[in-house]
Amino acid sequence: MTLPAPAIAAAIFAALLSLHARAATPLAECDQTASGRLQVRACLERMTKTESAALVRALADARARMEKLDRAAGSANAVRALEESQRAFLEFRERNCAWIAATLSPGTGAGDAALDCMIRMDRARADELRTLPAAAVSRAAPTAGGVGSFTGVEWHLTQLVFDGAATGLGFTETPVSIRFDESGQAAGRGPINRFNASYSSSADGRIGWTGAGLQTTNMAGPPEAMEKEDMFFQILGQVYRYRVSGSRLILETEDANSSLVFEYEPLIGASRAA
Repeated sequence: MTLPAPAIAAAIFAALLSLHARAATPLAECDQTASGRLQVRACLERMTKTESAALVRALADARARMEKLDRAAGSANAVRALEESQRAFLEFRERNCAWIAATLSPGTGAGDAALDCMIRMDRARADELRTLPAAAVSRAAPTAGGVGSFTGVEWHLTQLVFDGAATGLGFTETPVSIRFDESGQAAGRGPINRFNASYSSSADGRIGWTGAGLQTTNMAGPPEAMEKEDMFFQILGQVYRYRVSGSRLILETEDANSSLVFEYEPLIGASRAA
């Protein structure tokens, strides 16, 4: 026996119910409250806008969590992977919902089926963004035993990353160092010259120089050392965020392409000169 087109459409919509764990599909929800086909479409369009806005908010929150995860790991992999997954999701959503609409004949609600699909997929994606990133950041939280604060500690430079290329400063005779005081003052030594500055920082990992910025002495040295010092002060002058991971302090620029990696040496007794 051949089923009429409306019966076929109803069967397909019932099958869509299994794609998302909800009491009813968006189409069924709208059908229960609307009095006609035009009202159903208007309901679906409103739901589409609502779920799309919720997905945008969930994506923004997930990106903030991924930035936190990247700061803890010293990379930009989590944010990059999130952006790639979102592009892949949007492409799949478009093709998947077009396929679902294509299963219906013209005049049997193909457009409504496509909107129903988009709403369900946006809901599921938003739920995923809210849960998985939060769990990942929780697992990446710093453990006890490391440095709790970046102040009151003398940090010695171990690695310099300039425009994505890492290098060491092993040729220097004295450690390249920096120390942050709780009073908002920082001081240290580059490969050749000393420096000091006032700074401000926030609990979310932002840091920046205040007042006149970095102030340095003006001593000359070997060409190689001067070249490395120029790189060091160029990065230091543009630091935008900080991260403490175990015994490491990482200062990085806003684009995360350049950074300074330090290991700590606890200060004992009175403060030491840098």
